[in-house]
Amino acid sequence: MDGFFYIAEGLVIAYQGLIYEYRVRIASELQFENPETGKLLTLSEQDFFLELQSRAIRIVDAFSSPKQLQVPDLPDPGEFQSTVRLDQFPERWQKDLERKLCYVRALIALGISRGQLTHLKLAAAKVASEMGDARPPAPSTLSNWIKCFQRSHGDPSVLLSRHPMRKRTLRTPATEEALINDAIENDFETSRRCSITTAHQAYLDADRPKGSVERPVCYRTFATRIHRKNQETVDISRIGRTAARQDYRMARAQLPAASPLDFVETDHTLLNLYAIDDYSFTPLGRPTLTVIRDRYSRIILGFYLSFDSPSLNSVHGALRHSLCAHTSIATVWPDLENPWPAHGVGATYVSDHGVEFMSPRYRMAITSLGAEYLYCGVKTPWHKAPVERFFETLESSFLEAVPGKTFRSLKDRKDYDPRRHAVVRFSTLVYLLHKWCVDAHNAKPNRSLCCSPLDKWIEGTRDSPPAYVASLDRLSLQFGEARRGRLRHDGIQYLHLHYADNKLEALRKEIGTKQSVNFVVDPADLGQIYVQHPHDKHYFSVSCTRSDYARGLTQFQHRYLLGASENGSDKSVDQLRRTRKIIRERLADELERHGSIRKKDLRTALIDSNAVLAGHARSVMNPFASSIEAISEEEPVVSTSNPPQPEVAPISNIVAYDVEMDW
Repeated sequence: MDGFFYIAEGLVIAYQGLIYEYRVRIASELQFENPETGKLLTLSEQDFFLELQSRAIRIVDAFSSPKQLQVPDLPDPGEFQSTVRLDQFPERWQKDLERKLCYVRALIALGISRGQLTHLKLAAAKVASEMGDARPPAPSTLSNWIKCFQRSHGDPSVLLSRHPMRKRTLRTPATEEALINDAIENDFETSRRCSITTAHQAYLDADRPKGSVERPVCYRTFATRIHRKNQETVDISRIGRTAARQDYRMARAQLPAASPLDFVETDHTLLNLYAIDDYSFTPLGRPTLTVIRDRYSRIILGFYLSFDSPSLNSVHGALRHSLCAHTSIATVWPDLENPWPAHGVGATYVSDHGVEFMSPRYRMAITSLGAEYLYCGVKTPWHKAPVERFFETLESSFLEAVPGKTFRSLKDRKDYDPRRHAVVRFSTLVYLLHKWCVDAHNAKPNRSLCCSPLDKWIEGTRDSPPAYVASLDRLSLQFGEARRGRLRHDGIQYLHLHYADNKLEALRKEIGTKQSVNFVVDPADLGQIYVQHPHDKHYFSVSCTRSDYARGLTQFQHRYLLGASENGSDKSVDQLRRTRKIIRERLADELERHGSIRKKDLRTALIDSNAVLAGHARSVMNPFASSIEAISEEEPVVSTSNPPQPEVAPISNIVAYDVEMDW
C-alpha cells in the first residue's frame, strides 16, 4: 500500500516478523489475525500508532481475496516502501501530473463514476475550457486515471507518466556488445589502468567478421557501458582490492563504551617532527609515539615516545605509563595547570593487526591483567576512529607550533630542511607533549562529548571506579622472553651474565644439582630475571651478580657490547665495561667530525619518554647509561623541564632553545 492506508478490511501489517490482516475494531482496540496460523493480535489504537511511528509495525502492500492473501516479499526494516519523489522528475512531467490531477479531482467532485463515459466526455470538455487545455483526454483515459487514483487511496504518484522511469533497452547488436565487453575487461579493467580513450581505441581495432555491416559504437556509448558497471568491481581490477576497499568503505560506529576503561585503544604513529639530543644537539630523527586512549571519555591514559620502530617494547612502555598514576608529573613540571587522574586497567584493549599486537607475549600480557584483546579488521583504521582522530588532532594543533616540524612527503616539504630547523631537545619535547595532553587535549571541550575528556572521566569514574594494578612485575614478566637454563653452582647464566641469590640457592638445595629451570628475561632490563619454581610454578625474581653493570641495561645494548668486544674470547663484565668506554670515545669523535650518528647507536642510547620521567640522563654521547651508572661527572646532568646549555659548541650551527607554547 503506497502512501496511505485506512483502518478497514484489507489492511495488512507486518509485526514482529509475522503478517496480520485487520479483522474488527472492538471499542478502542484493533484486532488482527495471522492468515496462516489464525493467531490473533490485539492492540489498542494508541499502541498501534506508537508502534507504527517507531517502525515496529509496517504497512504491507498486499492483495486480499476471499480465498487467499497474496503478500509480496517484505522489505528490510527501516526501508521505505515508496521511493517516488515528485520533484525528482523533469518539470515537463511535473506539469503533466498537475494536469491529470486537475481532471481527476474535478470529475470526482462532480460525482461522475468512471463507467459513465458520455458524462466523462462532456465534463472533461468543460474542465478543459476552464484550464485552457486545447486537447482534453479521451473518456477511456479519464476512466483509467480515476480507477488508479481511487484504488491507491488518493496517491498522486500513480498518475505519473511511466515514460521517464522506463528502462532503456540496448539496441547494440550482440556481436558488438561482446566486443565492447572484451575491450573493457582486457584493456580498461586491468592493473595498467588504461584510459577510456585507449580502451575504446582497442575496441575499434578489434577483429570483426568479414562482410560485417555493424557499425562500432561511439566513444560516448562505450563510456556509458563502463559507467553502468559496478564501479567497485571495476576499481578492484584497476587499483586492487585493498585500495578499492579504502575508497568504498563506509565508516560505522564502533562498539560503544558504557563506562571508563570499557574499551581502550592503542596505536602508533611516526611524528612529523625532528628532535635533537639534549647535550650534543645532534638531530636524532623523528620519534615514534605509542598512545593508549580511553574510548568512553577520549582521555589519554598513557603514551610512550622513543626512536625505536613500533615493537613490543613500545607497547610495553605505553602500557606501563597508562597503568601508573601520573602524580609525579606535577612535581617534575610544576607549571602543569590540570590534574591527570586517568590511569588503570582496561576491560578490552583494541588494536590493529600489527606484528607486535599479534605476538603471544602481548596477548598473554593483556590476559594477565584480567583484560581482553580485540583486533580491528585488516586495514580498517575507522574501527578505532577515536585514536586515529587523536593523531590528526596532534598533527594539526600540537606539531604545527613546534620548531623542527617536517611534512609527510618531499613534495610538501619543498626547500624546508627539518634537520636544520630542529631546535627542540627530546626532554623538552616530552615535557611539551605532557603539557599538551594535560592542559589542552584532556581539559578542552570535545565536540562529540559536549564536555572535556577530563570532566567525562571524572563523571564516569564516580559510578564505575577504575581497576588498578598492585604490581607491574607481572607485566614485565609477561612481556619477557621465556628461557630455560641449568641451575649451576654460580647460579643461572644468560649471555655471560650470572644470576644468583639466597632464594635461588635454596631452590638448588631443594631440587638438586644440575637441574634445569624455566626463567624469563625482561629485554628492557637485564638487572634481574624471573625464575619459575618447578613445583608450584610460581615465579620469583633473581638479581644479577653484577648489578652495577646489568641494572637498567637492555638486551640489545648487552648484545651490542658482546659483538663489539675487541677480545672475542673474554666476555667478562670488566671487558665489556672497557668496550663500552672505547665505543663512547669513538662515538664522540664521530659526532665531532660528522655531526650525525647511526641508527644502531641511537638505539643503544635508550632515549625515551619513560627515562625522562624517571629523571635518567640519556644522550647519544653516553649510549650505555643505566639507572645505576649515570653519565660521567664531566658531562652535564639533564633536567626534564629546562635542560641547561652544554659546554660544547652546537653541531652544524644548530641553535637550541626551550620552547614555550600557549594552547
